Amino acid sequence: MIREPSRHLAALGRSIPVVALLALAACPSRPADPAATAAGIASSTAGTPAAPSASVARAAPTSSVHAPGVAPTARPAPVRADAGPAPAPTLAQLPPSKARTGAEVTSAGFTRRGDLVIAGPSSVALIDPATGAGVSITPGGDPIELSADRALAAIAQPDAVAIWDLRAGSLRRTFPVEASALRFSDDGKRLAIGATAALLVVDTTDGRELAAAHPSGVVNDLAFGAKDELAFVTNVINVTVVSTTTSAQLGGGGPAETTGTFGLVISPDARYAAAGAPAGHALQVFDVHAWAPRTLVVVPDGNCKEHVSPAFSPDGKRVMAFGGQRWVKAFDVPSWKPYASYHAPPGRSIELAAADLSRVVVTHDEGRDAVVVTVATGVETPLERAFVAGASYSMSPDGLRVVGAGGGLARVWNAKTGRVEYEQTK
Repeated sequence: MIREPSRHLAALGRSIPVVALLALAACPSRPADPAATAAGIASSTAGTPAAPSASVARAAPTSSVHAPGVAPTARPAPVRADAGPAPAPTLAQLPPSKARTGAEVTSAGFTRRGDLVIAGPSSVALIDPATGAGVSITPGGDPIELSADRALAAIAQPDAVAIWDLRAGSLRRTFPVEASALRFSDDGKRLAIGATAALLVVDTTDGRELAAAHPSGVVNDLAFGAKDELAFVTNVINVTVVSTTTSAQLGGGGPAETTGTFGLVISPDARYAAAGAPAGHALQVFDVHAWAPRTLVVVPDGNCKEHVSPAFSPDGKRVMAFGGQRWVKAFDVPSWKPYASYHAPPGRSIELAAADLSRVVVTHDEGRDAVVVTVATGVETPLERAFVAGASYSMSPDGLRVVGAGGGLARVWNAKTGRVEYEQTK
Protein backbone atom coordinates (compact mmCIF):
# COMPACT_ATOMS: atom_id res chain seq x y z
CA MET A 1 0.00 0.00 0.00
CA ILE A 2 2.80 2.42 0.82
CA ARG A 3 4.49 3.42 -2.39
CA GLU A 4 8.00 3.41 -1.05
CA PRO A 5 9.27 -0.19 -1.00
CA SER A 6 12.83 -1.27 -1.61
CA ARG A 7 12.86 -0.88 -5.39
CA HIS A 8 12.45 2.44 -7.19
CA LEU A 9 10.12 1.04 -9.86
CA ALA A 10 7.79 -0.35 -7.23
CA ALA A 11 8.10 2.79 -5.17
CA LEU A 12 6.86 4.84 -8.10
CA GLY A 13 4.05 2.40 -8.72
CA ARG A 14 5.09 1.78 -12.30
CA SER A 15 4.16 -0.96 -14.67
CA ILE A 16 6.41 -1.40 -17.69
CA PRO A 17 5.15 -0.24 -21.10
CA VAL A 18 5.63 -2.18 -24.33
CA VAL A 19 8.48 0.09 -25.40
CA ALA A 20 10.35 -0.64 -22.18
CA LEU A 21 9.66 -4.38 -22.43
CA LEU A 22 11.36 -4.42 -25.82
CA ALA A 23 14.38 -2.68 -24.31
CA LEU A 24 14.49 -5.12 -21.42
CA ALA A 25 14.30 -8.04 -23.80
CA ALA A 26 17.61 -6.91 -25.24
CA CYS A 27 19.08 -6.45 -21.73
CA PRO A 28 17.31 -9.02 -19.51
CA SER A 29 19.80 -8.69 -16.68
CA ARG A 30 18.80 -5.12 -15.84
CA PRO A 31 17.73 -5.00 -12.15
CA ALA A 32 14.99 -2.87 -10.72
CA ASP A 33 16.02 0.58 -9.61
CA PRO A 34 16.43 1.52 -5.91
CA ALA A 35 13.88 3.36 -3.85
CA ALA A 36 14.86 6.86 -2.88
CA THR A 37 13.41 8.21 0.29
CA ALA A 38 14.11 11.54 -1.34
CA ALA A 39 11.01 10.91 -3.36
CA GLY A 40 8.88 10.58 -0.25
CA ILE A 41 5.66 8.65 -0.63
CA ALA A 42 5.60 8.98 -4.34
CA SER A 43 3.35 7.64 -7.05
CA SER A 44 3.80 7.18 -10.77
CA THR A 45 2.47 5.07 -13.63
CA ALA A 46 4.08 3.99 -16.85
CA GLY A 47 3.11 5.15 -20.29
CA THR A 48 4.34 5.81 -23.80
CA PRO A 49 6.10 9.16 -24.10
CA ALA A 50 6.09 11.71 -26.82
CA ALA A 51 9.18 11.49 -29.00
CA PRO A 52 10.72 14.95 -29.25
CA SER A 53 14.29 15.68 -30.17
CA ALA A 54 16.74 16.76 -27.49
CA SER A 55 16.06 20.37 -28.44
CA VAL A 56 13.16 22.47 -27.23
CA ALA A 57 10.64 20.65 -29.40
CA ARG A 58 7.19 20.59 -27.81
CA ALA A 59 4.42 18.07 -28.04
CA ALA A 60 0.82 19.08 -28.52
CA PRO A 61 -0.90 19.84 -25.21
CA THR A 62 -2.08 16.67 -23.48
CA SER A 63 -4.69 18.36 -21.31
CA SER A 64 -8.01 19.95 -21.93
CA VAL A 65 -8.91 22.62 -19.41
CA HIS A 66 -12.16 24.23 -18.43
CA ALA A 67 -13.64 26.61 -15.91
CA PRO A 68 -14.63 25.05 -12.58
CA GLY A 69 -17.91 23.20 -12.80
CA VAL A 70 -18.07 23.21 -16.63
CA ALA A 71 -17.21 19.84 -18.11
CA PRO A 72 -15.83 19.61 -21.67
CA THR A 73 -17.57 17.62 -24.36
CA ALA A 74 -17.11 13.84 -24.21
CA ARG A 75 -15.42 14.08 -20.82
CA PRO A 76 -16.80 12.91 -17.48
CA ALA A 77 -18.21 15.64 -15.28
CA PRO A 78 -15.79 16.93 -12.65
CA VAL A 79 -15.91 15.10 -9.34
CA ARG A 80 -17.83 16.91 -6.65
CA ALA A 81 -17.13 16.95 -2.94
CA ASP A 82 -19.22 14.67 -0.79
CA ALA A 83 -19.45 15.61 2.87
CA GLY A 84 -20.79 12.16 3.74
CA PRO A 85 -18.55 9.75 5.64
CA ALA A 86 -16.54 6.99 4.00
CA PRO A 87 -17.59 3.41 4.83
CA ALA A 88 -17.07 2.84 8.58
CA PRO A 89 -14.31 5.43 8.99
CA THR A 90 -12.44 5.52 12.29
CA LEU A 91 -9.46 7.37 13.70
CA ALA A 92 -7.87 6.05 16.88
CA GLN A 93 -5.07 7.65 18.89
CA LEU A 94 -2.06 5.38 19.34
CA PRO A 95 -0.29 5.64 22.72
CA PRO A 96 3.50 5.95 22.72
CA SER A 97 5.07 2.52 22.52
CA LYS A 98 8.34 0.98 21.42
CA ALA A 99 6.83 -2.43 20.63
CA ARG A 100 3.17 -2.71 19.72
CA THR A 101 1.31 -5.86 18.78
CA GLY A 102 -1.09 -5.24 15.93
CA ALA A 103 -2.33 -6.47 12.58
CA GLU A 104 -0.04 -7.93 9.96
CA VAL A 105 2.13 -5.27 8.32
CA THR A 106 1.89 -5.10 4.54
CA SER A 107 4.23 -2.15 3.93
CA ALA A 108 6.08 0.66 5.68
CA GLY A 109 7.75 3.91 4.74
CA PHE A 110 8.07 7.62 5.49
CA THR A 111 6.11 10.58 4.23
CA ARG A 112 7.88 13.50 2.55
CA ARG A 113 7.88 15.24 5.94
CA GLY A 114 9.41 12.33 7.84
CA ASP A 115 6.35 10.75 9.47
CA LEU A 116 6.42 6.98 9.77
CA VAL A 117 3.68 5.13 7.88
CA ILE A 118 2.87 1.49 8.67
CA ALA A 119 0.08 -0.13 6.67
CA GLY A 120 -1.94 -3.25 7.36
CA PRO A 121 -4.61 -5.02 5.32
CA SER A 122 -7.38 -2.60 6.34
CA SER A 123 -5.82 0.36 8.16
CA VAL A 124 -2.83 2.65 8.15
CA ALA A 125 -0.90 4.14 11.08
CA LEU A 126 0.82 7.55 11.00
CA ILE A 127 3.47 7.54 13.75
CA ASP A 128 5.99 9.97 15.20
CA PRO A 129 9.15 7.83 14.87
CA ALA A 130 10.76 9.60 17.84
CA THR A 131 8.00 8.70 20.32
CA GLY A 132 5.90 5.94 18.78
CA ALA A 133 2.73 7.99 19.29
CA GLY A 134 0.36 8.50 16.41
CA VAL A 135 -3.01 7.71 14.90
CA SER A 136 -4.53 4.69 13.19
CA ILE A 137 -6.96 5.37 10.33
CA THR A 138 -9.51 2.89 8.98
CA PRO A 139 -9.88 2.30 6.10
CA GLY A 140 -6.33 2.87 4.95
CA GLY A 141 -5.07 3.64 1.47
CA ASP A 142 -2.26 4.88 -0.73
CA PRO A 143 -0.95 7.47 -1.52
CA ILE A 144 -0.97 9.43 1.74
CA GLU A 145 -0.22 13.15 2.11
CA LEU A 146 0.13 15.30 5.24
CA SER A 147 -0.22 19.05 5.38
CA ALA A 148 2.87 21.04 6.37
CA ASP A 149 1.52 21.66 9.89
CA ARG A 150 0.49 17.97 10.20
CA ALA A 151 -3.07 19.06 10.96
CA LEU A 152 -4.60 17.32 7.94
CA ALA A 153 -4.08 13.95 6.31
CA ALA A 154 -5.34 13.04 2.84
CA ILE A 155 -5.62 9.34 2.06
CA ALA A 156 -6.49 7.79 -1.30
CA GLN A 157 -8.79 4.95 -0.36
CA PRO A 158 -10.01 2.44 -2.98
CA ASP A 159 -12.92 4.59 -4.16
CA ALA A 160 -12.52 7.97 -2.46
CA VAL A 161 -10.06 10.52 -1.12
CA ALA A 162 -10.60 11.20 2.58
CA ILE A 163 -9.37 14.33 4.37
CA TRP A 164 -8.91 13.78 8.11
CA ASP A 165 -8.56 16.53 10.70
CA LEU A 166 -5.91 14.92 12.91
CA ARG A 167 -6.19 17.50 15.69
CA ALA A 168 -9.96 17.19 15.98
CA GLY A 169 -9.85 13.44 15.40
CA SER A 170 -12.58 13.57 12.79
CA LEU A 171 -13.23 12.98 9.11
CA ARG A 172 -13.53 16.38 7.45
CA ARG A 173 -14.59 15.47 3.91
CA THR A 174 -14.46 12.83 1.19
CA PHE A 175 -14.18 13.10 -2.60
CA PRO A 176 -15.41 10.13 -4.67
CA VAL A 177 -12.39 9.69 -6.93
CA GLU A 178 -9.71 7.00 -7.21
CA ALA A 179 -6.59 9.10 -6.77
CA SER A 180 -3.11 8.35 -8.06
CA ALA A 181 -1.39 11.45 -6.58
CA LEU A 182 -2.09 13.93 -3.78
CA ARG A 183 -0.46 17.20 -2.74
CA PHE A 184 -1.37 19.89 -0.19
CA SER A 185 -0.47 23.51 -0.79
CA ASP A 186 2.05 24.91 1.71
CA ASP A 187 -0.70 26.54 3.77
CA GLY A 188 -2.87 23.40 3.73
CA LYS A 189 -5.84 25.31 2.32
CA ARG A 190 -5.82 23.50 -1.03
CA LEU A 191 -5.46 19.88 -2.03
CA ALA A 192 -4.54 18.76 -5.55
CA ILE A 193 -5.91 15.35 -6.51
CA GLY A 194 -4.55 13.51 -9.53
CA ALA A 195 -6.35 10.56 -11.08
CA THR A 196 -6.93 8.85 -14.43
CA ALA A 197 -7.88 11.59 -16.94
CA ALA A 198 -8.68 13.95 -14.08
CA LEU A 199 -7.03 16.65 -12.00
CA LEU A 200 -8.87 18.51 -9.22
CA VAL A 201 -7.88 21.32 -6.89
CA VAL A 202 -10.22 21.60 -3.92
CA ASP A 203 -10.63 23.82 -0.87
CA THR A 204 -9.82 21.69 2.17
CA THR A 205 -12.22 23.61 4.43
CA ASP A 206 -15.48 23.61 2.50
CA GLY A 207 -14.72 21.13 -0.31
CA ARG A 208 -15.29 23.61 -3.14
CA GLU A 209 -13.77 22.73 -6.49
CA LEU A 210 -11.29 25.47 -7.31
CA ALA A 211 -9.96 24.14 -10.60
CA ALA A 212 -10.16 21.07 -12.79
CA ALA A 213 -8.49 19.61 -15.87
CA HIS A 214 -8.87 16.42 -17.90
CA PRO A 215 -5.39 15.33 -19.00
CA SER A 216 -4.65 12.35 -21.18
CA GLY A 217 -3.46 9.45 -19.03
CA VAL A 218 -2.85 9.10 -15.32
CA VAL A 219 -1.54 11.95 -13.17
CA ASN A 220 1.43 10.56 -11.27
CA ASP A 221 3.27 13.57 -9.84
CA LEU A 222 2.27 17.16 -9.07
CA ALA A 223 3.40 20.25 -7.18
CA PHE A 224 2.11 23.71 -6.32
CA GLY A 225 4.21 26.54 -7.74
CA ALA A 226 4.42 30.30 -7.32
CA LYS A 227 1.18 32.27 -7.15
CA ASP A 228 -1.59 30.01 -8.45
CA GLU A 229 0.42 27.57 -10.56
CA LEU A 230 0.16 23.79 -10.38
CA ALA A 231 2.44 21.57 -12.44
CA PHE A 232 1.70 17.90 -13.01
CA VAL A 233 3.06 14.87 -14.87
CA THR A 234 1.03 12.16 -16.55
CA ASN A 235 2.07 8.76 -17.78
CA VAL A 236 2.44 10.14 -21.30
CA ILE A 237 5.60 11.74 -19.84
CA ASN A 238 4.60 15.35 -20.27
CA VAL A 239 4.60 18.25 -17.78
CA THR A 240 1.58 20.57 -17.88
CA VAL A 241 1.11 23.81 -15.90
CA VAL A 242 -2.38 25.02 -15.00
CA SER A 243 -3.91 27.78 -12.91
CA THR A 244 -5.41 26.66 -9.61
CA THR A 245 -7.98 29.45 -9.74
CA THR A 246 -9.15 29.51 -13.37
CA SER A 247 -8.16 26.04 -14.65
CA ALA A 248 -6.49 27.75 -17.61
CA GLN A 249 -3.44 26.05 -19.06
CA LEU A 250 -0.40 28.27 -18.48
CA GLY A 251 2.88 28.55 -20.34
CA GLY A 252 5.70 26.15 -19.57
CA GLY A 253 6.06 22.44 -19.36
CA GLY A 254 6.73 20.01 -22.18
CA PRO A 255 7.67 16.42 -22.98
CA ALA A 256 10.71 14.37 -22.00
CA GLU A 257 12.41 11.74 -24.11
CA THR A 258 11.91 8.94 -21.61
CA THR A 259 9.40 6.30 -20.50
CA GLY A 260 7.53 5.60 -17.29
CA THR A 261 10.18 3.00 -16.50
CA PHE A 262 12.82 5.68 -15.98
CA GLY A 263 10.54 8.51 -14.99
CA LEU A 264 9.77 12.20 -15.06
CA VAL A 265 9.39 14.01 -11.73
CA ILE A 266 8.71 17.57 -10.54
CA SER A 267 10.52 19.48 -7.81
CA PRO A 268 8.41 20.35 -4.73
CA ASP A 269 8.21 24.02 -5.77
CA ALA A 270 7.16 23.14 -9.35
CA ARG A 271 10.12 25.07 -10.81
CA TYR A 272 12.10 22.14 -12.21
CA ALA A 273 11.58 18.70 -13.67
CA ALA A 274 14.00 15.78 -13.96
CA ALA A 275 13.90 12.76 -16.25
CA GLY A 276 15.81 9.58 -16.97
CA ALA A 277 16.30 10.75 -20.54
CA PRO A 278 16.95 9.98 -23.26
CA ALA A 279 15.55 6.49 -22.62
CA GLY A 280 17.27 6.09 -19.27
CA HIS A 281 20.77 6.83 -20.56
CA ALA A 282 21.15 10.17 -18.74
CA LEU A 283 19.77 12.46 -16.08
CA GLN A 284 18.24 15.54 -17.67
CA VAL A 285 16.85 18.51 -15.77
CA PHE A 286 14.46 21.17 -17.08
CA ASP A 287 13.31 24.59 -16.03
CA VAL A 288 9.54 24.06 -16.12
CA HIS A 289 9.00 27.43 -17.80
CA ALA A 290 11.90 27.35 -20.27
CA TRP A 291 11.97 23.57 -20.89
CA ALA A 292 15.46 23.27 -22.35
CA PRO A 293 17.12 20.02 -21.20
CA ARG A 294 20.39 20.12 -19.31
CA THR A 295 22.24 16.81 -19.01
CA LEU A 296 23.97 16.04 -15.68
CA VAL A 297 24.78 12.32 -15.98
CA VAL A 298 25.38 10.08 -18.99
CA VAL A 299 25.32 6.26 -18.94
CA PRO A 300 27.29 4.44 -21.67
CA ASP A 301 25.08 3.03 -24.41
CA GLY A 302 24.16 -0.61 -23.80
CA ASN A 303 24.72 -0.48 -20.03
CA CYS A 304 21.24 -1.66 -19.01
CA LYS A 305 22.21 -2.30 -15.39
CA GLU A 306 22.81 1.39 -14.77
CA HIS A 307 19.81 3.02 -16.44
CA VAL A 308 18.97 6.30 -14.71
CA SER A 309 15.90 7.07 -12.60
CA PRO A 310 15.45 10.59 -11.14
CA ALA A 311 14.25 11.85 -7.75
CA PHE A 312 14.07 15.23 -6.03
CA SER A 313 14.65 15.56 -2.28
CA PRO A 314 11.52 16.59 -0.33
CA ASP A 315 13.01 20.02 0.35
CA GLY A 316 13.87 20.51 -3.33
CA LYS A 317 17.54 21.24 -2.59
CA ARG A 318 18.87 18.15 -4.37
CA VAL A 319 18.14 16.10 -7.45
CA MET A 320 19.37 12.52 -7.58
CA ALA A 321 20.24 10.09 -10.33
CA PHE A 322 19.97 6.41 -9.44
CA GLY A 323 22.01 4.17 -11.74
CA GLY A 324 20.03 0.98 -11.28
CA GLN A 325 21.14 -0.30 -7.89
CA ARG A 326 24.82 0.27 -8.63
CA TRP A 327 25.30 3.97 -7.83
CA VAL A 328 23.58 7.20 -6.88
CA LYS A 329 24.66 10.78 -7.57
CA ALA A 330 23.22 13.97 -6.05
CA PHE A 331 23.35 17.50 -7.48
CA ASP A 332 22.56 20.87 -5.93
CA VAL A 333 19.46 22.71 -7.18
CA PRO A 334 19.56 25.05 -9.09
CA SER A 335 23.34 25.29 -9.60
CA TRP A 336 23.38 21.61 -10.73
CA LYS A 337 26.85 21.22 -9.25
CA PRO A 338 27.78 17.69 -8.04
CA TYR A 339 27.02 17.33 -4.33
CA ALA A 340 27.79 13.71 -3.41
CA SER A 341 27.89 10.23 -4.89
CA TYR A 342 28.09 6.60 -3.82
CA HIS A 343 29.00 3.43 -5.71
CA ALA A 344 28.04 0.07 -4.21
CA PRO A 345 30.82 -2.53 -3.85
CA PRO A 346 30.68 -5.59 -6.14
CA GLY A 347 27.96 -8.04 -5.11
CA ARG A 348 25.91 -5.42 -3.25
CA SER A 349 22.85 -3.36 -4.11
CA ILE A 350 21.69 0.11 -3.04
CA GLU A 351 18.24 -0.19 -1.50
CA LEU A 352 17.63 3.50 -0.71
CA ALA A 353 19.27 6.80 0.16
CA ALA A 354 18.75 9.73 2.50
CA ALA A 355 17.48 12.91 0.90
CA ASP A 356 20.87 14.58 1.37
CA LEU A 357 22.77 11.41 0.41
CA SER A 358 24.44 11.37 3.82
CA ARG A 359 23.59 7.68 4.20
CA VAL A 360 22.50 4.76 2.05
CA VAL A 361 21.20 1.29 2.88
CA VAL A 362 23.04 -1.49 1.08
CA THR A 363 22.29 -5.22 0.98
CA HIS A 364 23.69 -8.40 -0.49
CA ASP A 365 21.68 -10.50 -2.94
CA GLU A 366 17.96 -10.88 -2.21
CA GLY A 367 18.04 -8.15 0.45
CA ARG A 368 20.29 -9.98 2.93
CA ASP A 369 22.64 -8.42 5.50
CA ALA A 370 21.37 -4.83 5.35
CA VAL A 371 23.83 -2.18 6.51
CA VAL A 372 23.73 1.61 6.70
CA VAL A 373 26.70 3.24 4.96
CA THR A 374 27.81 6.74 5.91
CA VAL A 375 28.71 8.14 2.50
CA ALA A 376 31.34 10.64 3.67
CA THR A 377 33.41 8.04 5.54
CA GLY A 378 32.37 4.70 4.08
CA VAL A 379 31.70 3.36 7.60
CA GLU A 380 29.16 0.51 7.63
CA THR A 381 26.65 0.04 10.47
CA PRO A 382 24.79 -3.31 10.49
CA LEU A 383 21.08 -3.21 11.33
CA GLU A 384 20.24 -5.08 14.52
CA ARG A 385 17.96 -8.05 13.74
CA ALA A 386 17.77 -7.13 10.07
CA PHE A 387 15.36 -9.15 7.99
CA VAL A 388 16.89 -12.26 6.43
CA ALA A 389 15.53 -11.72 2.92
CA GLY A 390 12.55 -10.46 0.95
CA ALA A 391 12.18 -7.25 2.96
CA SER A 392 11.68 -3.67 1.81
CA TYR A 393 13.49 -0.74 3.39
CA SER A 394 12.94 3.02 3.49
CA MET A 395 14.88 5.87 5.07
CA SER A 396 13.57 9.06 6.63
CA PRO A 397 14.35 12.19 4.58
CA ASP A 398 16.82 13.38 7.25
CA GLY A 399 18.70 10.08 7.12
CA LEU A 400 18.29 9.44 10.86
CA ARG A 401 16.01 6.38 10.71
CA VAL A 402 15.44 3.30 8.60
CA VAL A 403 12.21 1.32 8.48
CA GLY A 404 11.92 -2.21 7.14
CA ALA A 405 8.91 -4.41 6.44
CA GLY A 406 8.96 -8.16 5.89
CA GLY A 407 7.14 -11.29 6.98
CA GLY A 408 4.21 -9.25 8.29
CA LEU A 409 6.49 -7.26 10.64
CA ALA A 410 7.94 -3.75 10.74
CA ARG A 411 11.05 -2.45 12.49
CA VAL A 412 12.52 1.04 12.80
CA TRP A 413 16.26 1.42 13.33
CA ASN A 414 18.43 4.31 14.40
CA ALA A 415 20.55 4.89 11.30
CA LYS A 416 23.58 6.00 13.33
CA THR A 417 23.71 3.04 15.71
CA GLY A 418 21.76 0.34 13.88
CA ARG A 419 19.72 -0.36 17.02
CA VAL A 420 15.99 -1.14 16.86
CA GLU A 421 13.96 1.83 18.14
CA TYR A 422 10.45 0.65 17.38
CA GLU A 423 8.86 -2.62 16.35
CA GLN A 424 5.38 -3.65 15.27
CA THR A 425 4.63 -7.35 15.40
CA LYS A 426 1.62 -9.44 14.58
